[in-house]
Amino acid sequence: MHFRNLPAALWVLLGAIALTLAVYWPGLRGPLLFDDYWNLTPVFKWQAGTGDALATLLPNRDSLVYSRPVAMGSFMLSVWLGGLEDTFPLKFGNLLIHLACGLLVAWVLMLCLRRDPRLAARAPLLAAGLSAVWLLHPLQVSTVLYAVQRMAQLSTMFTLAAVGCFLVGRVALERGAIRKAWAWLFLACPALVLAGLLSKQNAAIAPFLCLVLELAYFQNPGILSNLTHPRRARGTLALFFGASVLLPLAAALALLLVQPERLLAGYADLEFNLWQRLLSQPRALVDYLGMWLLPRSPQMGLYTDDFTISTGLWSPATTLPALFVLLGLTAGAIVVRRRAPSVFAGWGFFLVAHGIESSFLPLELYYEHRNYLPSLGLLLAAAGMVDLLPPAPGKRDAQWRAAYTLTACFLAVITVSTLGRVLVWQNERSMVNQGLAHHPASLRLRLDAVALSLREGNPQAALDVLEPLKSDPRPRHRLMGNLESAVVQCEMGNPVKAELLNRAMEDAMPHVTVNEVGIAKHFETVTRRKSCEGIDARDMARALAVIADKATAQPDNAGNKLALRRYAAQLYARGGDWRQAEIQARKAWQASPTLPSGAILARVLIKNWHLDEARELLSELQLQVRPYDTPWKVELNALHRLLEEQTGLEPQER
Repeated sequence: MHFRNLPAALWVLLGAIALTLAVYWPGLRGPLLFDDYWNLTPVFKWQAGTGDALATLLPNRDSLVYSRPVAMGSFMLSVWLGGLEDTFPLKFGNLLIHLACGLLVAWVLMLCLRRDPRLAARAPLLAAGLSAVWLLHPLQVSTVLYAVQRMAQLSTMFTLAAVGCFLVGRVALERGAIRKAWAWLFLACPALVLAGLLSKQNAAIAPFLCLVLELAYFQNPGILSNLTHPRRARGTLALFFGASVLLPLAAALALLLVQPERLLAGYADLEFNLWQRLLSQPRALVDYLGMWLLPRSPQMGLYTDDFTISTGLWSPATTLPALFVLLGLTAGAIVVRRRAPSVFAGWGFFLVAHGIESSFLPLELYYEHRNYLPSLGLLLAAAGMVDLLPPAPGKRDAQWRAAYTLTACFLAVITVSTLGRVLVWQNERSMVNQGLAHHPASLRLRLDAVALSLREGNPQAALDVLEPLKSDPRPRHRLMGNLESAVVQCEMGNPVKAELLNRAMEDAMPHVTVNEVGIAKHFETVTRRKSCEGIDARDMARALAVIADKATAQPDNAGNKLALRRYAAQLYARGGDWRQAEIQARKAWQASPTLPSGAILARVLIKNWHLDEARELLSELQLQVRPYDTPWKVELNALHRLLEEQTGLEPQER
């Protein structure tokens, strides 16, 4: 086909892909962030030849799904192809997946819009234009350029493919092609959902999205839909939605009733409870909606831990109004379902796609990347608004020209905005500076700014960042400011005032958060290299133990509290106080009899001459080691050697 004869929709898609590549290119060597390190360290070790391939592919000891092997395999492929010289292979891989998702967005939108009587004739061009908006929206930057969010990207990619397969199969079912429909619905769709689940658990929402589209486009009295074989078709649909929607929903409800801790235990590590999260999410969803319609790029980013927790319907005051906004939009979408099916489909898609990360599960309150899949629904709803325009005989073309012009203008604005975000994401300093300007209350940001200033060789800047926290009216902020100031002073080689640790202990909270754990890790790393003047490892260990003891609202096996106990045990041991080290190590082991706790306790028991108990413990730990757990094999072998050395000492040497 000659280029001049290519359809307009294809030209729009090709242009959007080229523009997306150009806009994102400057950010492809940006820094790794947050949990990039935790998730990707096994990949880097594998590429360097010091890690096991199977252990890298299946990092979670207890669950194939939680290991996310499809995503981990893709990271391994990226570093195998591109090496470890910089972050380009990882982020370029994310960009390629983003482009693939954009094409799938166009496909799903086209399949949906073809079912909308007033939009069907323009479905390809509409789908292409809207997918361009999806590709180039600035809210997507924190998914594409945040390496570990490839997990969310892959989950979205497979979910979109599964939804597209459902739509193709559903149309085949409508036309009487039963075998073809079964192939799409019961082979292709489940396989894609499984691949999505092995990338990130969000893909579990795919069948529920299919149900939304079924109600919008196939069970809508406003759309003619004649089934060729009605009895067989209805049976097929009942089987599909019964197996993919009703059974999982019943299983989840049963689990909530019988073993709620399996789904809700994570609240032990958070500063809010289930009710407060449910109150907060309407505000988060309304904010996402506003960020999508009226992007405010400088306020976007990763430092959203300053999002206010809703503790009541009027605390903060926007809680109840946000709930009414969502209820009003939902009621409106239901009312216009017959006349504007795409509005109903789009709004339903947006809400349901948020059903995992923005519902009752114990997750942080707010993250931009949660909109990566749901935002397709907003685009579909926007297209469906055309159905609500009054008929205008003779003016329809003018209306469409106005719609295309408005879309093009919006696309131009967001492209510039996205480029601005990409340029900020080129380096960590620009990200931190923008965060300090727009999210000064973020503790995550403050600790990042401290770490960055220290890496840049500017410790005074680190102390300047912490100084406002030390006198903040909020106890958590004071705790962080004083505790981290002590660590920074130690790293600088300055005398550390014990008063900093005393103040931190006074402000200890009922919950230990990941921030305290990060500071404990920082101190442990620093004191491996040097000693501190004014305090020693035992002083910090005591502070950590007190903070853990005062976390009375958390069970002892809460992850953050447990980590603080382990660091306290390690630091007591480093300071030579093996008796206190044993107390903390035993508390950690009693709360969580796992390899990390057991290895610390075994070392302490050996040093304290509880050799028989240490021997029994090592035998128990040996049973927990998987065949490909090379690092743990090395650690346990070292502990066995230490035990043998202690056992061989003469009594007078003990």
